[in-house]
Amino acid sequence: MSASARISRPEWGLVAAMFLLVLGATVITANDYGPTYDEPHYASAGTRYAEWWSRVFRGDLSAFRGAEIEDAWGLNHEHPPLQKCASGFAQRWFGGMLSGLGAIRLPSALWFALTVCAIYLFCRGVWG
Repeated sequence: MSASARISRPEWGLVAAMFLLVLGATVITANDYGPTYDEPHYASAGTRYAEWWSRVFRGDLSAFRGAEIEDAWGLNHEHPPLQKCASGFAQRWFGGMLSGLGAIRLPSALWFALTVCAIYLFCRGVWG
């Protein structure tokens, strides 16, 4: 990377401001539309996944029993779990602060804000 291609502190400030603006706009409008047809199913799976992980983090080794794993992870097992786990934890941690679907949709808002910043940085690297 040449010296001219380096990102200055003010530009990193712009990227941070862009991230916060996109995240804020997405979070405050998270309840402006109703749930999608499959969102409740994913949200309930995420809640179960987060509960299982909470048991593991507390040192509950019984969570590793086959029946416990099947009970926690059997619901909606055909889709990758990362987003559902993130939504489940967001619901646990921020459910009291964000009403409605806001907590469940918080990880999607984060991914979206990061994507907007990544696109900006990519375009800057390609076109200057």
